[in-house]
Amino acid sequence: MNAIVRFEADSVVADKRYLIAIYVNNALVSQSISHASLINTLSLVISDERYLEKDDYVEVFVYPNVGAATDTVDISGITTGTETYFVIRLVTKKGAKQ
Repeated sequence: MNAIVRFEADSVVADKRYLIAIYVNNALVSQSISHASLINTLSLVISDERYLEKDDYVEVFVYPNVGAATDTVDISGITTGTETYFVIRLVTKKGAKQ
């Protein structure tokens, strides 16, 4: 699993923490925290490898810990798949011959 979330430069708040996390079946399995030292574009990246069972569900959450003074931090809306995306790749099926 790989995910990248890119925040737009004009909405990033300096000196604040930004968190990205992967949840499987509503349980945290991986997280990463970044710190924005400047008001500039910020990308959060996370990767994890997990065995998943049938009917498991995977979610990515992003939390900008910017405080009450800021209503929102904008996520890049570019849809080319290079700035904000989430990918799950099947490596092997459980029990499959290798």
